[in-house]
Amino acid sequence: MTRPESSLIRARRLASRIRAAPHHMPTPCSNCSRRGDDCLVNLSSGRCSACNDRNAKCDLVVSQPEWDRIDCDKEKLRRQLEKAQDEAIETRRRLLLADQEAQARERRLRRELAQIDSKEKEMFDREMASIREVQALEQEEARSRSQGLRTPQPAVSGAASPSFSGFEWNVLHSPYALDPVLEQAFTALSGDTSQLALNYSSSS
Repeated sequence: MTRPESSLIRARRLASRIRAAPHHMPTPCSNCSRRGDDCLVNLSSGRCSACNDRNAKCDLVVSQPEWDRIDCDKEKLRRQLEKAQDEAIETRRRLLLADQEAQARERRLRRELAQIDSKEKEMFDREMASIREVQALEQEEARSRSQGLRTPQPAVSGAASPSFSGFEWNVLHSPYALDPVLEQAFTALSGDTSQLALNYSSSS
């Protein structure tokens, strides 16, 4: 019974056939590119002689499963990209909405602060007006007190002495009529007391 040839022997024989009718590839496979070998390929098999000698996988020719895997990866990445774009759009929309809300809140707070400032100014003006009114009243009261202290007080004279000048003695009649001698004495006494009162007022 003939023993089957090993895969290595078969691969080397195939490599010899490729080198017998070589076709140099301007773009080498990964193995030849990594090792710096000439990539000699058989167009019918799509494999290079170096990969056949080593019984290694040659990626010079891309198989359909590899194309399918590439397409699947691209589609997966495309879906992820679309999702990321949608999320970015949604994030920007939320940020824009949040920014608009923040700006609206800022404007509202500025208006409220302006109202408080206006109210504070109004209260300040009212207080200053009240202070000026009180100051005017205090100054008026001070002037009144000052004028009251400078006003001269009327001199207080001594007790008025009885005066009999101008007394109509003739009203007295009998039986109360005075004796003529007594009438003269009362008249003299009246003149003396009037002179004393006048002298006292002058000295005061």
